[in-house]
Amino acid sequence: MASKSSISSKILKKAKKELRSEIEALMSAMSPEDRITQSSDVYNQLINHELFQKAKRVSIFLSMPEELNTIPIVKKIFEQEKKCFIPRIIFGSQRMDMVLMSTAEEIDALPVGKYGLRQPATVETEAIESGGLDLMIMPGVAFDKEGHRLGHGMGYYDVYLKRYKEHFGHYPNTIAVAFKQQIVQSVPVGPNDVTINQVLHQENQN
Repeated sequence: MASKSSISSKILKKAKKELRSEIEALMSAMSPEDRITQSSDVYNQLINHELFQKAKRVSIFLSMPEELNTIPIVKKIFEQEKKCFIPRIIFGSQRMDMVLMSTAEEIDALPVGKYGLRQPATVETEAIESGGLDLMIMPGVAFDKEGHRLGHGMGYYDVYLKRYKEHFGHYPNTIAVAFKQQIVQSVPVGPNDVTINQVLHQENQN
């Protein structure tokens, strides 16, 4: 007979899978104009946010075509002379590092790799090992207004955040950027899911 915890785990996994499918369908139906409008709106919210304005060390994900466009955010980070860190994932494990980049042009020149991701080939300066982060700008599939986040199921960000807390004794400030289609009433979460500070989307004004 299966234990209660294993049954609960199966239910949680199924709920997350179903929600991912629902959100991905909504996002695939978005028009290019809607993507541009919402990306611009969230960009303006972020760059005027107190946490972003005060941050000197920022990590940012490089958006995939279906995600909210983060390239203008990357450019603003360098324009304001902040230190910019981007993810580097070791596939087949849960290892992710946040790697310091020198210029926006260096990021533009990164080759497209597995799953269409662009990332550095090596880790020269990692965020945790070089002083931490003032702000982590995070991706995800779905979010609720309590800061619960549904990722793609690999656990890279949750594992990284826990590693960060083990090193510094606290989490970094975290802000997710998302389309309004990604905001739901409730995200199913388990004990290993880390809550984020805030989600910026088109209907969320500071």
